[in-house]
Amino acid sequence: MKTILIADDDRVLRQRLVHALSKARGDLVLIEAGDGEVAVKALKDNAVGLVITDINMPKASGLVVLAYLNAFLPQVPCFVMTSYGTSRLKAKMPPDLLRFYQKPFDLQDMARSAVAVLERKVDPEACRGVALVHLLDLSMAEGVTCTIVVTGPEGIKCRLYLVDGQLWDAVIDDRRGEAAAVESLAWSRPEYCIDYIIPDSVEKNIHVSLDDLLRTVSLCPKTR
Repeated sequence: MKTILIADDDRVLRQRLVHALSKARGDLVLIEAGDGEVAVKALKDNAVGLVITDINMPKASGLVVLAYLNAFLPQVPCFVMTSYGTSRLKAKMPPDLLRFYQKPFDLQDMARSAVAVLERKVDPEACRGVALVHLLDLSMAEGVTCTIVVTGPEGIKCRLYLVDGQLWDAVIDDRRGEAAAVESLAWSRPEYCIDYIIPDSVEKNIHVSLDDLLRTVSLCPKTR
């Protein structure tokens, strides 16, 4: 039997999704979570084949769910429900790993896609988690305020500070700003976690776009 985790604080939408998924395939195990904390606990306690998550939820958002998947279950695909335009994100995301559904969306279409994802044979090496740059793209699109703590080679940590979806600063030891952001974005397969505490002392030290930072990263050798 295949298990799907549905994480959304909208109980009515969750119930509609449960109904659509049950009609699409009758033997699914469907687990509901009203926030990111409950979703992560469900991922720890169950073998889940697909995650369907909203981003904006109380206690812990969908970003926390994505961070957990990246660290511990990189092979598990995820459908992300969002209220924002996703064409730019869709162009960048690996479709076998992450798909976006802009609200309101066709429930039956999502249910059919979910069943197809569960039934296909997946190369375990094909999915390698949600890359840091993709998480940043999503955080910016959603207008999130948070700290993304990135762990790179030899345990080096970078703190990326986002305010209302804008990357304000990056800090690695005594290095900060654009140089620190570029360094962390050049790390290969870093781990990351989400913290919603932003220090009052954070100032805006990054004045270029994420695309500009990535162009600089492309000129740097990858750090493993």
